Amino acid sequence: APPLVREACALARPNETLGPLRWLGWSCVPECRYQCIQANALSRREEGLRTVKYFGKWAFVRVAGCTEFASLVASLLNGVPALAYLWWSRRRRRWWYRLVWRLCACQWVVTWLASMAFHARETKTTEAVDYVMAMAGTVSSVVTGVIYSFMPRARGLALVWPHVIAWLFVAFHAHSMLWIQFDYAYHMLVATLAVVLGAGLWITWAWRYRAQRPHAWRVAFFNLALLP
Repeated sequence: APPLVREACALARPNETLGPLRWLGWSCVPECRYQCIQANALSRREEGLRTVKYFGKWAFVRVAGCTEFASLVASLLNGVPALAYLWWSRRRRRWWYRLVWRLCACQWVVTWLASMAFHARETKTTEAVDYVMAMAGTVSSVVTGVIYSFMPRARGLALVWPHVIAWLFVAFHAHSMLWIQFDYAYHMLVATLAVVLGAGLWITWAWRYRAQRPHAWRVAFFNLALLP
């Protein structure tokens, strides 16, 4: 092996000395790769060479065992509104659409938890769960758009079956991605179509109810911001 690689791998600690890092799945092999990447990135900076990616990732410095700490914090902050809604909605027991939004909020909480796990420690498992949960969160937005656009008089369990159909679709998508072929291009195509469909439904709803709902413009603005 080149001297730089031998030096970096010498810094990789054996399993018994990794300590708390083992809780996040760090072992000799990923630790060696991390140290090699950091050593190479430092060497390139000292020689004035341009910054490059390693395995499709920038050479972020690990914080508390997390490889992408800033992204982890961002995912945590993204999940806070969903948690806040679940807490706030406890008091609105007679609101018909309370169930719809609580299901949607629960889905987004799980989605952002999966994102946090992926940014804390990237493995095949956390990557797959992150992709699937991101799809589930996006589809949940489509479900709420369908209910508000086409099922304004639905009540009770009638509000649940669109979620069931969506979960079955996500399960089929996960099966094809994880057990048949992990096709990233296909995943991104489906996710993009879901985002466009959900945004289109909500923008149409906002236009239809712009006179009756003073907050409709906010819904349209938020969904337009998703499209770029």
